[in-house]
Amino acid sequence: AMVAAVATARPWSDLPEAVERLQRRAGDADAEAVLAAAEASLLVEARAGRLAAVLDLSSAYRELVMPLADGELRAELLSRRVAEILVADGDRRLAASPSAAAAAWIVATRLADDDRAAERLRRIVLPPAQADAGESWVSPVDGAELVYYPPRLFRIGCTEYDRLCEPDEVYFRFVEVGGLWVERTETTNRRYRRCIAAGACSPPADPERF
Repeated sequence: AMVAAVATARPWSDLPEAVERLQRRAGDADAEAVLAAAEASLLVEARAGRLAAVLDLSSAYRELVMPLADGELRAELLSRRVAEILVADGDRRLAASPSAAAAAWIVATRLADDDRAAERLRRIVLPPAQADAGESWVSPVDGAELVYYPPRLFRIGCTEYDRLCEPDEVYFRFVEVGGLWVERTETTNRRYRRCIAAGACSPPADPERF
């Protein structure tokens, strides 16, 4: 509801007409003022950490200004400014809430090719590259516990007298699998809800089973 209210309020409601005026007369001062006001309001949403509004308004801005000769450049520059704000916002939130910091950095990477946000995400989202067999790692973002399985050889393929052998299983062989992290338990409902809230997962068909 808040996102809709922002998108339908001025200056956003005046933005389509302002773009049309700029198409007819580049540099129109009043139209440029409308665009500047819309950009400023988007930056305000970013500083407030309202990520849903940031995503929706960024998408709306890009779509509306693209007909302009410099529309793509305008959208790109604004996305970079928003990403910078979100990177800093994530830095401020990290100690108190790693999940909130990660959310800000994820949006920053979606809006712009920001290496700083990506590197910060890697540090808190990904487990160490090397670990001892059986070592555990708990994600600071959602509390998932992962266990490390070291590299090992697996025997695959059919045995000599297997009559149910598939064509791609005929050759008995060893395959080396690199080390990997595996979650200790299945995903919980709590984490699944967080995934849905982040827009990365779809809600279940049967709400009673959620």
